[in-house]
Amino acid sequence: MASASTNERSTAELQFDPGAREAEILGKPQRLAPLELHEFDGDARTFADEMSDSMGNPRGSDISPMYRLFFRHFPLFRRTMDMSVQLLAKGELSAREREMIIMRTTWLCGSPNPYGEHVEMGRSIGMTEEELRRVTIGSTAPGWSDHECDILKAVEQLCANQAVSDEVWDALARVWTDKQQIEFPAVVGQYIASAIMHNSLRTRISERNKGLAQFAT
Repeated sequence: MASASTNERSTAELQFDPGAREAEILGKPQRLAPLELHEFDGDARTFADEMSDSMGNPRGSDISPMYRLFFRHFPLFRRTMDMSVQLLAKGELSAREREMIIMRTTWLCGSPNPYGEHVEMGRSIGMTEEELRRVTIGSTAPGWSDHECDILKAVEQLCANQAVSDEVWDALARVWTDKQQIEFPAVVGQYIASAIMHNSLRTRISERNKGLAQFAT
């Protein structure tokens, strides 16, 4: 059974130096090369065309190097994308709640690629620069509503101890539906897995993705 000190592990224990973390991951070569489009098999080619259609790009146009890397294990990538679509486009949580959860999770995992991508998504749904910076501090930062503070506390507890305390869970349950309560740990788990994948493969970040260090003081 986890000790009380583990259950109450402070957010500060989960912090890191963003520049050093990026040097650890982005300062070394990516571990696998992306596939070239001519290397895609039939199912992968069809899905690549579907991706181009959904993004409004001509069929046969280039797929990003990050996606082409994951096409090396197409069945896994395809199922992962199904889960991502469910959580991002069809989920029960509000866009603001979802992006706060994902940003806090990927920040605590120290994962430059998914964290930076979801900072951009946070901007796209209207989160302010001050709010985006506050996510890096977490539940202890002043300015959150009680509910938002509870969301961030729950993310921090899951990342630290893989469980949520009764006090925090009960507070969330007073606001969220049953479906939202079930979806919450699924989002955290999905993006812990995403962070592990990106960090292990050392995926490169796009030009618009500013990574972890954009809010370093």
